[in-house]
Amino acid sequence: MLQNPPDSLTVWQEAEQKWKQSINLLESIPEDSFIYPESQDRLKIYRTNHEAVVKKNRQRN
Repeated sequence: MLQNPPDSLTVWQEAEQKWKQSINLLESIPEDSFIYPESQDRLKIYRTNHEAVVKKNRQRN
């Protein structure tokens, strides 16, 4: 979605929401799940991406 950065604020806001939804899903994975370690690795990446999109949205407003 953001490989070729769009100019539309709406698209960036949608991207922010999708990153947040993904973060929420990863955070809901129980510690005793076999995918928990991978989910924690992905959480770091997703949080970084989410923060970048949030920052970009603030700059655009």
